[in-house]
Amino acid sequence: MTPVARADAELQRLARATQDRRELGDLFLMLQLLEPWMDGREAIRLLPEFLTYAGDDCACKWARYLGDPERPQALYRRLQEALGVSDGEIAAAKAKRESGAWSLRNVIEMLEERLLSGTAKCPNASILHLIDEPEVDACSCNPIREYLGGAFPERLHNEGPPGCAAMPDRLRDRTRWFTGAHSTLRYCCELCEAEFPSQQAYEMHVAAVHGGARWHQLQFEMHQELAPYVPSPTESRAMIERYATALEQATAEPENEAYSPRPSLGKQKGFLWAELFCTFAAAYAGTPSTTSKPCRDSAEEVAAVRLFQTTCVAECEAQPCAPEHRAFQACVCCAMMQWSENLHSEYLVGPQCTIQDRRAFAENLSAEWYHRRWPLIPRDDLLASAVDFPHEDAEGEETTTKILLHKRRVPPEALAGEVPVRICTDCRTALWAKRPTVPRLALVNDLWLGRHPPLLRAANLAHQLLLALGRVVSTKLYLSSKGADTAVRQERESWRQKFLQYAIKGTSIVFGNGRADQAMRSFPPEPGVLKETFIAVFAGADEDEGVTLTDEQKQAKAVKAMRQEIGLQVEKNLFDQQATLLREHNYVYNDPDVHYREDLVEDFPTQAAVPSCFTACAQYVPTTSALDDNTQAVGPASSTTGAQLEQEAADEDAQELTKWLSVVEEQMDDVSELTSLPSLQGLAERMESQAGRVVANELSAVHYVLIRLSVLFLSEEDSFHTDAIHTGSSADG
Repeated sequence: MTPVARADAELQRLARATQDRRELGDLFLMLQLLEPWMDGREAIRLLPEFLTYAGDDCACKWARYLGDPERPQALYRRLQEALGVSDGEIAAAKAKRESGAWSLRNVIEMLEERLLSGTAKCPNASILHLIDEPEVDACSCNPIREYLGGAFPERLHNEGPPGCAAMPDRLRDRTRWFTGAHSTLRYCCELCEAEFPSQQAYEMHVAAVHGGARWHQLQFEMHQELAPYVPSPTESRAMIERYATALEQATAEPENEAYSPRPSLGKQKGFLWAELFCTFAAAYAGTPSTTSKPCRDSAEEVAAVRLFQTTCVAECEAQPCAPEHRAFQACVCCAMMQWSENLHSEYLVGPQCTIQDRRAFAENLSAEWYHRRWPLIPRDDLLASAVDFPHEDAEGEETTTKILLHKRRVPPEALAGEVPVRICTDCRTALWAKRPTVPRLALVNDLWLGRHPPLLRAANLAHQLLLALGRVVSTKLYLSSKGADTAVRQERESWRQKFLQYAIKGTSIVFGNGRADQAMRSFPPEPGVLKETFIAVFAGADEDEGVTLTDEQKQAKAVKAMRQEIGLQVEKNLFDQQATLLREHNYVYNDPDVHYREDLVEDFPTQAAVPSCFTACAQYVPTTSALDDNTQAVGPASSTTGAQLEQEAADEDAQELTKWLSVVEEQMDDVSELTSLPSLQGLAERMESQAGRVVANELSAVHYVLIRLSVLFLSEEDSFHTDAIHTGSSADG
């Protein structure tokens, strides 16, 4: 666009803004003259276009969102300034109305003339037929028309180049923003107090009230350069919220809601006229006429106007859709999680569906094909995870096929063609091609696992160890203290794995010089094999009430504690059902060479209890403070320079520090020194130095230590053999 054409377009835009500002200003003034039949402050709410000038935050919807119920009251004052209608002009007009210079008929006549201009399909009715005032000679002029013809140039307007197309320039009043971190809408005007939820609504306000973006920026910079700009707490909050929303919605311009254009101004004015008509009809209903020409029955007119108003309500009260928030969503085909902006929205059926070959699409994702490939998988579970996909068969007849998709991401509305589904780029490229292929990561490509069977889902640690075919390669230690945790440990679904301290313990060494055939050929394991791979260590005092415990007494305490563990209880019938399920539907357990040791299962308790094969694995370890508590295993990392320096520092601290420090310990020799603040400060520094190695002291305070051995399933082809498993008290390094 050439500079001349750009200048002409700017002049035309300013001319339209001037005309709109004049027309809306006249309507604003005349609505204030309807009292006492209608409150002018409430009548202006019936024209949504006024919010473009005053700000969407004056609407009741956004006032509730901002938590400011008084915000709608600001609509009247903001419109006065934006349209240039001063208090003096309103007061003078009301004085003329009360004195009789302007009659109600004059006001209604001008209102209908302005509201019905440009309004289509308006019923043949008039408010003038309802009011009980004498008619005016048609030859006489309406005094309000004469007044409005010259009132606009005298109204408040911008003294700069925008002229009458803009309100007087000033900076926004930010006084309230400095009183706290208040909520605001996304877009706040810098030259007035208007706020808007979307960028386009804000730009329309700038064009209508401030002369356009160019003059808006120049006026803001002109006023702002007079003093340093100090950000307010409200602006700081808005910046943080804007950044968080930008990340959430994956957009550089976050909005409270997507922009939705308002109804046409003609439709808005038609709605306002209909509301005025019904208001006056209700006010004059049943009132006897005092004029020579009585008011005619308006029941039919009111019905016609109400019908016309219903056609305007839907558009005038339509609410825009909220923007889609950024989320981590799953693909409907492969169930892989991705950010929502990286997924495509596609329809599976209906006129908006873009699948080129629907029959091939169904064949590639068929659940029956998956069942034929993996016959041991329960067919009912497989079909329960599939959806009915409608398509045409080879003869062109409508049919449905069960296809494997992420069923939770395929609502019934998607199969009706009403809503789309989300699909990743890889799956869309493969399935939406002219000749569809199976996506690489699709569930139907041998990746459907199904849900964990409820029978196995409830299996505790004991059942897991006895049902497993495999070798132990790592251990896990769970620590629990004495007292309140004792009852917690006995819960069937213990929460200690999530809330208690845990760590990978020990060093596992696996050598590839043997075969695992024997271990992979039978279950449950024999008691001797289980004792070699599982051990439950119970730590406690070496003495009981001053009496040294014998080895038999220590072992008895360990066995007693073991029998109280619900997590290690076994029930024979439940175990047999779980084993049967695995042998029927698991390809590893279904191998003819895998034997189910029913002779060992016969020794399991019929009621839930800890079997003898587990009680034989219990060991009691006394805790003595005199013994060296080496909690770090020696390994290759210990030979490094950094490890040696750390060990030397630990030895130095060990010479100065006691293992447990307490300011109320009566047996400490230096208890008198602890009464002074410097001594307490020195003690705190010493304890802080020792905090880095606090794990080394925890074994002295625990009552119960359970070593849980995780099971690694080794394939039949692997030839690994666990030559030795060394379990220490902490990981190397």
